[in-house]
Amino acid sequence: MKTSKIILQILISALPLIYLLAIWNELPASVPLHYNASFVADKYGSKIEMLGLISFMVAIGFGVSLLIANIHKIDPKKKIPANNGIANKLSWVILIFITALSIYIVFETQNYSKTNSSTFSPKILAVGISALFMILGNFLNNVKPNYFIGFRTPWTLENEDNWRKTHHLGSKLWFFGGMIMIVLILIIPPAYSHIVMLAGLIPLTIIPLTYSYFIFRQTKKHA
Repeated sequence: MKTSKIILQILISALPLIYLLAIWNELPASVPLHYNASFVADKYGSKIEMLGLISFMVAIGFGVSLLIANIHKIDPKKKIPANNGIANKLSWVILIFITALSIYIVFETQNYSKTNSSTFSPKILAVGISALFMILGNFLNNVKPNYFIGFRTPWTLENEDNWRKTHHLGSKLWFFGGMIMIVLILIIPPAYSHIVMLAGLIPLTIIPLTYSYFIFRQTKKHA
């Protein structure tokens, strides 16, 4: 990754910290750090703890993004080219998602501290995660065999045809599955948003892995 892109990603990933420091004096000494199922704060801590939490998320976002963008350097199979467009796009997607989530956490903390009640809507998080699956699904079909990104089963890693077919199915499944999840989340009551999201994640994960094994069995049978 070019130095200019690294600097830009550092600046973007630092936005939640800048936001938090900008409202630092507005926050009380004790701020909410955890919410229960009803989105009522059930754990409080100091502003320093909140700073540590956001700093950790910033570090994770930038670190994962940097790792994905430079994944070709540690790929044992050497199948990922140095200027891999898919890896670069994925690094930006992960960075922006974690940064947006961190900003929303700071926003929620700021408003909860003012009103002593949560403005959080579970639909926002559920829709965000579902949208992430849609975006990742859009990339999956173009991911080449590697040990880091994609459906890395024993059968896909040992057979490129298995990898291609599994990711072709997984790409469509994640894209349209994420779309269906978003529609359902938007039309159902907010309290059930996390149920729809969790229920949707199960087939999005299980089906591609099962399909990979099915292809392996079929290939072995014909051989």
